[in-house]
Amino acid sequence: MPLVKYRIYELSARAVISYGRQQEGAYTFRLSAAETEKCKSLSAPHEQDDNALFYQIMCVLRGDAFTGTPSGHLVTDLSDIIFYMDFSGIFDRSGSRKKHLIRQEKAKALFRPEGIRLDFGSGPHRYLAFERSGSMSRQARLSFIREDFYDAAPPHHDGYDHRGLSAQQALRLQRSDAVQRYPH
Repeated sequence: MPLVKYRIYELSARAVISYGRQQEGAYTFRLSAAETEKCKSLSAPHEQDDNALFYQIMCVLRGDAFTGTPSGHLVTDLSDIIFYMDFSGIFDRSGSRKKHLIRQEKAKALFRPEGIRLDFGSGPHRYLAFERSGSMSRQARLSFIREDFYDAAPPHHDGYDHRGLSAQQALRLQRSDAVQRYPH
C-alpha cells in the first residue's frame, strides 16, 4: 500500500546565509522567491513520508475535521509551512579561519527569535527554528516552521536546549555563546 508523501523542501544553510545582511549589528535574512529557490538543496528529494507532526499541522491547517489524505498522493499543502535546513559543514568546522567564523556567525543568526523571512512562492513568511528528532540532528538537519504555525504545532523534544542540533554541534554552538533557549 503506497504511503502518503509530503512536499517538504530542504534548504542549504550555506546558501541561505550567503544572503544574510548585517543590520544594526545583527544578520538578517529576507529572501525573495527567486533567492529561496536558489537555496533548495539539489540533492534532496523534497518528499517526506507521512508522520504525526505533518498530520497535526494538516489538522491545524484544515481544521479538526481533517481525516487524512488518500495514500499515494504527494501533498503540497505543507511546502510553505515547514522546511528542513542542512547545516552540515557549518558548525562542525573550526572557526579559526575567518571565512568559517563569519559563516558560523551568520548561521547563528538563523536561530534568533526574529527568525528568517523566506518566500516559497506564496509570498514572504517568517520562519522560526523548530525542534526535530535525534536522527535529523545527528545529520545536522533542523526544521523551521512558519511563525503562524509555531505555537499550534506540537514540539519535538530531543533532550537538548538547542532545538535540534546534535550534542556535539550544540556544544560547539554553546561555546560560542550563540544559542540560549529562546522563547518565540
